[in-house]
Amino acid sequence: MGGKRWTRREDAILRRHMSEHGPAWPGWRKLLPGRTTGAISMRKAELGAAGPRSGAREPKGRSTARARRRWTKGQRARLLELALEMRRETGHSVEECAEELSRLARRERRGSRRKDAGT
Repeated sequence: MGGKRWTRREDAILRRHMSEHGPAWPGWRKLLPGRTTGAISMRKAELGAAGPRSGAREPKGRSTARARRRWTKGQRARLLELALEMRRETGHSVEECAEELSRLARRERRGSRRKDAGT
């Protein structure tokens, strides 16, 4: 999957600032120069898989059961593989593909709620 390995120092920075600022804090790139937004997001997700000991906050607005559901290493690898494939096919960045997928998921959820309400 390329890219340089994460250091213990970088992991410590991520954990400390996750507990202070949460995952959506806009200052991540300044703290970790040389890391892309996508790489930082993936590493935050990997560190979050360790559970509450990592210092990460529970995602807001999600049920506890959903927040505890984690991606396996194999699932994350497959997801990244698909994102990279989409990048090659479309020319869009992985982040742009993720944003579009998020928009599609929201649209799908809204559509399924409308169908449920209509029946």
